[in-house]
Amino acid sequence: MSSSAVGNVQFSVLDEIMRDVANASITVQHQSALDLIYTVKTGTDGNAFLFDIPEGRYTYNISASGAASYSDSFVIEPGVTTTVPVALELKLVTIEWSVTPTVIQDQYQITISQTFETNVPTPVLVMEPPNVTLPDLQPGQVFNGEFTVTNYGLIALDNVALNFPSSFDGYDVEILDSTIPKRLNAMQKITVPYRITRSSRLL
Repeated sequence: MSSSAVGNVQFSVLDEIMRDVANASITVQHQSALDLIYTVKTGTDGNAFLFDIPEGRYTYNISASGAASYSDSFVIEPGVTTTVPVALELKLVTIEWSVTPTVIQDQYQITISQTFETNVPTPVLVMEPPNVTLPDLQPGQVFNGEFTVTNYGLIALDNVALNFPSSFDGYDVEILDSTIPKRLNAMQKITVPYRITRSSRLL
């Protein structure tokens, strides 16, 4: 049974570049009385309130469009308003990778769907072009190409690393430039060559 002593909680939700996050969904659950569950959304100022909830320790989860979910806990004390400041990590670039066979037998289209924000005070790493169509390669044949990587943000990005599947559907993928810089300055662009080989194992 929960205590009759109650308190309040105020959530103040910002993103990592200090903007108020409106319409973020917050779910709160008492850690001992698991039937005590509350939901609330932030207003345009990024704030949300719950009043007169029983004392004790609560866990919470916050989700918002364009940001990573966040979970933590807080304590409600009788007669006290607990303030919970939260900074959500932005999903500045959303990438989906797909390999689709075309109407031509043994030909593939590699598509990378990207949604990103530009001119924001944080690094934003984007790869272009977003798709590549492979020709009909026989086992052992090679396709060479290149792509660009750009930091569209306003802050330099350190510890840059590019990770790709080493193979897919009988094709091997190699990144040919081993001198990719570890730091990309704001608005800096680099060109990276690659090689795709039809595996001779298919012979």
